[in-house]
Order: sequence, then structure tokens, then C-alpha cells
Amino acid sequence: MKKGKSSYTDKKVKSGQVYTYKLVTYRKKFGVKSHSIPKYTSAMTALSAPAKITAKEKATKIILKWKAVNNAEKYEVYKGKKLVKVTKKTTYTQKGLKKRHNYKFKVRAVRRFKGKTYKSAFATISTSTTLGMKGSWIEVNIKTQTLRMYIKNKLYVKTPIVSGNVGDRHTSKGTHSIIEKTAHRQLKGSYHGQTWDVTVNYWLKFTSDAQGIHDSVWRSAYGGNIYKTNGSHGCVNTPLGAMRKIFKKAKVGMPVIVY
Repeated sequence: MKKGKSSYTDKKVKSGQVYTYKLVTYRKKFGVKSHSIPKYTSAMTALSAPAKITAKEKATKIILKWKAVNNAEKYEVYKGKKLVKVTKKTTYTQKGLKKRHNYKFKVRAVRRFKGKTYKSAFATISTSTTLGMKGSWIEVNIKTQTLRMYIKNKLYVKTPIVSGNVGDRHTSKGTHSIIEKTAHRQLKGSYHGQTWDVTVNYWLKFTSDAQGIHDSVWRSAYGGNIYKTNGSHGCVNTPLGAMRKIFKKAKVGMPVIVY
């Protein structure tokens, strides 16, 4: 530390670590150097928020997992605004949930040091329970803008999508089924003066008024609230990579549930 300074900032530290510092004052008078008795102090840096939080979705339960936080003693898990669990583990299972319902969870790390409780920022995740069906099917969650495909009761694909705009161009909710499966399909139409004429790589029609699931290479982003202002004309726009996998396993007659 420089002469005359009464403070010091240590920038070479890691989150969630305890550091001990020794403070000694020096003086030189009449050519003689002297120093004080050393004083020691300890301090802890702030905890990092849990990283890589994931959710395994079931019909009536959600299984959360996250990466351990350095030096955390425990974790607080919230469902919405309610604290539901304090745990030393890096996983938590919330049971007794409603089928095909949306939930928001948040997790933070906690540690007590020198009589003070330190808490990290929250890591949050939005997720939803599934339909709890058996066999193979596709489900589209409008609120979370997510498509899931299950094959033999196991999740095969989960991807963000863009559904129809809010209003009379919305994607039709309900229980449907694939009624046409076509590669390199030309889609033409018009709506209130807007016209389109595009060819998609993969096409899965599921309503009689030509709503379907297809790739949309003209889009650069999916999910979120895009559908509210820049949604489709009712179809489920899907990233090309995910659509390729979906098309491979899809069959005419496979249930498509939109909710």
C-alpha cells in the first residue's frame, strides 16, 4: 500500500472466498524504522448466483438442478415469491403441481460468516409441467412459447417457437393431430392485405384451416414475447435444427396439443 493511504482495494479475489489481511503501520524517525503490532482482519467476498440452473419437467412435478456455488453452505428455493425449500443439495423436486401449468422458480446461495448472513443474487427459471400423456405426441405451450415432442413417453425435443399473433391470427388451442407431413412445402396465402409465398423445408399440418408446424429460416430469434408483435399467421414457427428432428419422428395421426 502506498505511503499516506488509509485504504486498500484487493481486486484479485474470487467470489464466495474468505480472505485474511494483516495490517502493519510503519514509521521512520531520526533514521530509525519502527512498526506497529500486526492486526488481522477477515472478510468474505459476495457469493455468486447459482449457474446452469435447469428443469426436468414432468406431469405433476418439476426437478431443478444447478451448479454448486463456491463456499455456499445452503440454498434457498422459491416458487414464485414463496420460499419452499432450504437445502444443502444442488437439486430440488417440487411435487404436487398442476398438469400443463406454468411456474417460475428462483434459487440463491447462502452462507453465514462472522455473525452475518450472505446471500447471492437469484438465478431464475421459467418452466412448466407437461400433459402427462402416454405414448408419442407434440405439445405447444403458447405462454412460454415452447414446443415439446415426446417419443415413447420420453422428451425428445424441446425448443422455443413463435406462434400466431395475439388476436384472430392466434394458434388454435385444443387437441389436434398431424393431418399432413410434407417436405419442401410451398405455403401461400393472404391476410388483410398481407400476402406470403414461401417454401419451407418441413411441414406438419394439424388443423383444417392450414395451421401447421414448420421451419422458418427467415427468423433470427424465437421464444419470449415475439409472438405478441411479430407472430405468425397461426402456424408454429420452429428453428430449422429442431424442426429437422421433429419431422424425422413425426407421423400422421400423432396428437398435437396446443394450450
